[in-house]
Amino acid sequence: MILSPNSEDVETGLYYNRFRFYDSNTGTYISQDPIGLAGNNPNFYAYVHDSNTWVDPSGLDVIANKASGNAREAIAKKYLQNKYPNATILSERYIRDANGKSVRDINNSRRRLDFIVVEDGKVKGIFEVTSPTADKTTQMLKEAEIRANGGTHVKEPGRKGKMYDISEVETKRIDVDLETGKVKCH
Repeated sequence: MILSPNSEDVETGLYYNRFRFYDSNTGTYISQDPIGLAGNNPNFYAYVHDSNTWVDPSGLDVIANKASGNAREAIAKKYLQNKYPNATILSERYIRDANGKSVRDINNSRRRLDFIVVEDGKVKGIFEVTSPTADKTTQMLKEAEIRANGGTHVKEPGRKGKMYDISEVETKRIDVDLETGKVKCH
C-alpha cells in the first residue's frame, strides 16, 4: 500500500497516515495502532484485516455501524429536546479537569460524552446513546477511571466555552432500537 505522495517522508521513506507512520516495504506501521484492541485487529502494527477487501479510496465510505450510531443519536437528541425543552443539549464533549484540560486514561485515551443536558447553568443529565444490545462495560470503566483521575467538567464548544461541573452527575444510558423506534433511558 502506498499512501498519497504528499504524505511521504522522503528522508525515512515512510508514509504518514493520520496518527502513525507506515512502512510500505514491510506492509506494516512502525508503531502500534493508537486505538489498540478497539480496532478489532489482532496485529496492532498491521494496516487492516485484509486490504484486498477492506478499501475506501476516497475515504468517504459510510460504515454501517457509524450510520446506525448517527441515526440513534438523532433520535436520542430529539428525545432529550422533548424531555428538557428549556435546556441546551451539548453533543460529544470530552471530559476535562476543572482547568479545562482533557483528562486521559492509562492508555492516553480521552472519553467523549454523547449528550450533556444543561439547564439554568447546571448539568441536569449526561447520556450515552447506544443500541439495546451493546455492551458498554469497557466504555463505562474508562469513564470511571477518567473521572477518578480528575475528570470533573465538560466545556461547551468554542475556545472560550463555558465549563460545566459533571462531578455529581452519573452518566445514563439511552438505548435506541432502530427497528422499532423505541427509546429506553436507564
